[in-house]
Amino acid sequence: MTDAEIAVERLMAWIRDFGDKKEPAFIGDLSMVLLLAKEHLRKPADEKQTLRRIASIVREAADHVSDDEIRNNTKEAASELLTLGEELS
Repeated sequence: MTDAEIAVERLMAWIRDFGDKKEPAFIGDLSMVLLLAKEHLRKPADEKQTLRRIASIVREAADHVSDDEIRNNTKEAASELLTLGEELS
C-alpha cells in the first residue's frame, strides 16, 4: 500500500469514526473526494501529482467548514498529503 493509499484510508476511517458528529454536507463532500481519490489511485499515475491534487481539494473543502476543529484537522490532513508528495521527490 502506498503512502497516498494509507492517507486516504486514514481519512476514511476518521469519517467512519467521527463523521456522524460533524457537518453532514462537509462529510458528504469529503467522502466523495476520498472515493474519487481512491479510484484514481487504482490507476497508474504520478503519485506526487495525485497527492497534490487531493491535498488541494481537501484544503478547499476545509475552507467551507464552520467548525474550527474540523477545519484545522482537515487542513492538517491536506498538509500531510503534501508532505507525503514531497517525500516522493
